[in-house]
Amino acid sequence: MQFSLCIDSIYPKDDLKEKLEKIKQAGFKFIEFWDWRDKDFELIMDSGLKVSNFSGNRISSLTLDNKEKVIQEINTSIDIAKRLKCDRIMLLSDILEGDIKGAF
Repeated sequence: MQFSLCIDSIYPKDDLKEKLEKIKQAGFKFIEFWDWRDKDFELIMDSGLKVSNFSGNRISSLTLDNKEKVIQEINTSIDIAKRLKCDRIMLLSDILEGDIKGAF
């Protein structure tokens, strides 16, 4: 079993580069994250760490009004997963509490 650390919740005072360095120094090989829209993919790929999974959608899929937006976001997530060589995407049925930016 391989463990991964979520870069959105660990070392909250550090920037992404510092987080990745600390995770690697601690001996981990895998990371995960929630929202891909604010991530520096080049920095992540250059870190030597592998992305185990990430959240593929931040838009609620509970209403038909969002259908096209959800499909578009998932397709974009698939492209990002290919770029990151990540073979797992976490799909959510609804937005997470406090994730209002993904609601619309």
